[in-house]
Amino acid sequence: MSFKGPPKNAAVEIGYGIDGEQRSKGYATEAARALIGWALSQSGVYFVFAETAEDNAASARVLQKMGFERCGEGEEGPRYVFEREPVRLMPVLLCLGLSLGLCFGQMKDSMSLGMSFGICIGLALGSVLDYNEDKKRRELRKTLGLDTADNDEKE
Repeated sequence: MSFKGPPKNAAVEIGYGIDGEQRSKGYATEAARALIGWALSQSGVYFVFAETAEDNAASARVLQKMGFERCGEGEEGPRYVFEREPVRLMPVLLCLGLSLGLCFGQMKDSMSLGMSFGICIGLALGSVLDYNEDKKRRELRKTLGLDTADNDEKE
């Protein structure tokens, strides 16, 4: 189990192999899950790629069980990708804005004014940050060759 190099364009690639006698015991799945979890916990890593040999159905099953999606052909065979879930800041900033707005409202003896002010600030900041995160991911997906007509329709 290893990385095939340092992160590039917010992505890493993993490779793994299991000795013949130790196959079908869940070792590949467990090791791959740990490697992927660690990789995606690193700042700036959004994607994990893996390839399998065309005739290695067991390896493809390991990747599919973990949520990888086939994304084309690589040098060794089918290529798969796993994308880290985006962090959504809107709910956090909305709550923070509301809390600050309530403090402001209490100081000005107008809770409704404070709540309105806080909600507006939270929504504005959350919208901007979430939009920037989505834009960055779209650009990364395009750079990595993951853009398809299906993805464009969803956005």
